[in-house]
Amino acid sequence: MFFGYEEETLSGLDVLVAAPEKALLDRFYFWTGPVTPERIRELRPQNLDKIDPDTLTKFSERTSSKKLITGAQNLIDFREEFLGEYNLS
Repeated sequence: MFFGYEEETLSGLDVLVAAPEKALLDRFYFWTGPVTPERIRELRPQNLDKIDPDTLTKFSERTSSKKLITGAQNLIDFREEFLGEYNLS
């Protein structure tokens, strides 16, 4: 998955930094088995307000991976529930 990076300069060096949505999909990719709602809760994700659901969906669909598409949707559902519960949406 060679997309979802932004070029930044750190300590005078040009580096590629993954967008938050890309970083999450990379994590899901390396998990063994499905990305279930339970596993997402166990991950205890933070800064969910910084995750763009449209970007996450677009990135996951670009992979054509059922695992990542399902994982992205499960994370979006978790995000909406979490942000709503704490009145952060």
